[in-house]
Amino acid sequence: MVSLEAKSEYWKPLRATPFVCFFIDFLEGQPMSPLGALDPADSEGAVQHLLTSVRDNDSKTAIEVYQKMSTRRLRPDTDWIHNDFLVFALVCTVRRFQLDDGWLREVIRLRPSDEAEKRLINKTFENILTGNYNAREDYNQISVVFQLITGQGQADAERLNKMVSYLWRHPFPWFDSEFLTIISMRAIRSAFEAKGLLNPEQQFVAEQFAERFLARVKRLSGVVAWLLLAGIVLLLVVLNVYYTENPVVKNILTAVTVLTLIGSLTDMRKQIALWTEQFLRKLFGYRFPPSSTKSA
Repeated sequence: MVSLEAKSEYWKPLRATPFVCFFIDFLEGQPMSPLGALDPADSEGAVQHLLTSVRDNDSKTAIEVYQKMSTRRLRPDTDWIHNDFLVFALVCTVRRFQLDDGWLREVIRLRPSDEAEKRLINKTFENILTGNYNAREDYNQISVVFQLITGQGQADAERLNKMVSYLWRHPFPWFDSEFLTIISMRAIRSAFEAKGLLNPEQQFVAEQFAERFLARVKRLSGVVAWLLLAGIVLLLVVLNVYYTENPVVKNILTAVTVLTLIGSLTDMRKQIALWTEQFLRKLFGYRFPPSSTKSA
């Protein structure tokens, strides 16, 4: 999971670019400066106008911008076709205002898909256009943020948990695509808000503590089991050396020998370690099974 320090360091160079700064602030719901007149050749300006129109439910502006965009010639080597931010804004606009998506589908078809990351981004855009917001084999975080922006659909709890769990366990930044990483960070926050967990950093710290606690309890239980068995062996040696002729001791030695034989067959050490581990968890007030710290 990304720490606040890692997020801050990642944000710095991104926020140095006004357009990316706009996109981050837009996703965070920050107040936006008024937009100027749209230059049809300005892809970044088109993203700003489209997303703002979606947020404000301004169908007139959205349709005007989309119509201007749809006059562009489509070629695979055109730079703007590779712009994830722009295509995402177009997808949001088409779905929000139910516009014809034929031109946009052709845009997505021409985008590169030679790498898994690019292919899955394109697949997610296609799924959103068809209204399939919780597909099993795409980047669900893009759909989550799309639903957040447009107010359409409802995130699937299972897919949401899997998305958060995947990002939680992988090193940051998660993707080569800045667009996908920014979207993922907003999707994680959305997931925490949906669960009523308003501070992902605190949740991360709690999970890390729980994992360390369980690992240390397990190690301590193993040590206790070894010490207990070693103590039994030492006691047997002492009794055998000093009290061999005592009938009570003979009976004890016989019983312990039988128990040791049974223990070797049933792996008594592991059972003792398990009992000790369970006892220590209860002693320290741990109420959840180990697997519970792995869910999102």
